[in-house]
Amino acid sequence: MAPKKPSKAQRAKARLAPPERREKSANAKPPKKPNRPRLDDGSAAPRPVQPGDIYAYPLPDGRFGAVRILAVKGKSQHVAHTPYIGAKPPRIDDPQLLEVLRQHRFAFKGSRAEDWLDGKPGPELIRVGHIALTAAEQKQQCNAYAGAFKNIYPEVHAEWRWAHDRASFEREMGAEEEADEAERTKQRARAQKPEDPMADRSFWRLIDLLAWDKSGDDDAVIGPLVAELGAGSERRIRQFAETLSHKLYLLDTRAHAEHMGEDGWKGDDAPFSVDAFLYARCVVVANGEAFYAKVLRDPTAMPPDLEFEALLGVPSLAWELKTGDDPEWSTAVDHETFANGAGWR
Repeated sequence: MAPKKPSKAQRAKARLAPPERREKSANAKPPKKPNRPRLDDGSAAPRPVQPGDIYAYPLPDGRFGAVRILAVKGKSQHVAHTPYIGAKPPRIDDPQLLEVLRQHRFAFKGSRAEDWLDGKPGPELIRVGHIALTAAEQKQQCNAYAGAFKNIYPEVHAEWRWAHDRASFEREMGAEEEADEAERTKQRARAQKPEDPMADRSFWRLIDLLAWDKSGDDDAVIGPLVAELGAGSERRIRQFAETLSHKLYLLDTRAHAEHMGEDGWKGDDAPFSVDAFLYARCVVVANGEAFYAKVLRDPTAMPPDLEFEALLGVPSLAWELKTGDDPEWSTAVDHETFANGAGWR
């Protein structure tokens, strides 16, 4: 008879089993535990997030879900949502912690529930433990971004409601979407104005710091600009962000979208990427004052089939460089596509 394969639970326990204890001599001294960094008040500093870490978090109905860290890059984490859902945080040997939740609600077709999250876990998240990643897990790629770690979306709860309370869930989501659309309509109906913007001359001088001789490496291109902003005041960073958003907002028109290239606006029934249009507008700003003025005046001068998403990250990177934290503020002007209602009439 062939040997029986261990269950997932057995495999999980085997991976997490502590090493065998070795007999210690009578004179042997116990190894010293490494000291955790201490904060100014004497308390231990939070443990840095590591690939393989498991965190439990409270769900809207009082139960708990859990996520696993698959990768860490800077202050961002690639997070995989697990199918665990329970009245208490999971035990570290729960086999569901080795699985990735599959999404089936609305337009999802069984895709993996995973995304990149920025910043530290919120105080309500509980570190359950650590399970080493497999070679395959270490290679897993993800291109989805879902905001701050502390504001993690309860994917497993949404999937549970889709399976067990779908009618009510659909009504709630529909009502939220209607409310959001009503608010967006109100915002589009009125012209948006920046709050405490940067002087145009100062803004364009900063844009001129983009290192185009390093084209092909977006981080290197924006590096001098990030460094210059990070060396200044917090107000200056916010002023730059406000002015950048406003200039992108002014380019948010149907005419400019029609001339952005192959993926340009072709009508309500044709596919159109709102993100691609935003990144195309970034190209216009990044190319300096004279080019921006020309394209703003003449939409047919939009550079076709080009994107420069990296420009959007400059304020956040500069703020992090200056303060060590993620920005907790937003601009008064919305630069997302369709925010400029007058431009799409």
